Amino acid sequence: MGQLSNQVYDVAVIGGGPAGIAAALAAARCGASVILVERYGFLGGMSTASLVYPWMTFHTASGEQVVKGIPQEIVDRLIALGASPGHLRIRSVLCIL
Repeated sequence: MGQLSNQVYDVAVIGGGPAGIAAALAAARCGASVILVERYGFLGGMSTASLVYPWMTFHTASGEQVVKGIPQEIVDRLIALGASPGHLRIRSVLCIL
């Protein structure tokens, strides 16, 4: 177990999943001192721990992109690294029998 610290932070983000990562980055970009606490030894939440992929769509049913900002920056960086195909349009069909 690590040592406790008397360090004081402006913002504590609990959970290093996609939302926690975005929250910590946003707070740091605003000049806050930030601590990101994650109980596992890695970030990414279920995307990493259970290989849950893909993230849910960033678009409405009509195709308008409504999720941007830090999540889109992450997608853009993954594309640049060859680690993501980018946004995929998935059409779901609901069948009622």
